[in-house]
Amino acid sequence: MPLTLEKSTEPFLAQAKKDETGNLLKLEFLWVKRGNKIYKGWSSTVLGNICLMPGQLTMEINSAERAEKAQKLLNKYLKESIGRTQVLIEAMQSKLFEEITNDQAKNRNEGKRSFNSSAVQFKVAAMTKAHWEGWLDASIPALHGKTPRQAVKTKIGRERLEAILLHFERMNQNASDNNVIGPDIGHLRSVLGLN
Repeated sequence: MPLTLEKSTEPFLAQAKKDETGNLLKLEFLWVKRGNKIYKGWSSTVLGNICLMPGQLTMEINSAERAEKAQKLLNKYLKESIGRTQVLIEAMQSKLFEEITNDQAKNRNEGKRSFNSSAVQFKVAAMTKAHWEGWLDASIPALHGKTPRQAVKTKIGRERLEAILLHFERMNQNASDNNVIGPDIGHLRSVLGLN
């Protein structure tokens, strides 16, 4: 299926919202490509989120470059149908910021600062997990250009990693209770064999 790396539409259709007669009301899926330029260990990269409803297509994308690419792909796949479809391409970061801001405004009267929207929580958790999994295979300047997985193989590399992880722990301690973007130090230590 174009844009998803999947060969079958069945998993997407099984999760789609339908009316009582089986007509499609809403279908959402991620726009994915093979590989990742920054994190070589990743098998794929999420480029955006696509939502289809009768007569409407919404794409949430995180860069102007991807928005331009999305427009070309829509023209390629939808051809003349694109004229009969309302298309909205919006930046994910601005939408995420807007959801967080709205959520904080709702909770201000209660004195809470939280991410109550399940959609926001899901996106932030997924982005955070992907970032820290990718960090393990990223070239880190403090490790003299080595990845954490490479650095852990030498004594000096382990010492540098310990310093970085201690710094992360201090940052986590100083963060608010609902810090959802900080690393899971225990998980990183476990994966790197530093327990």
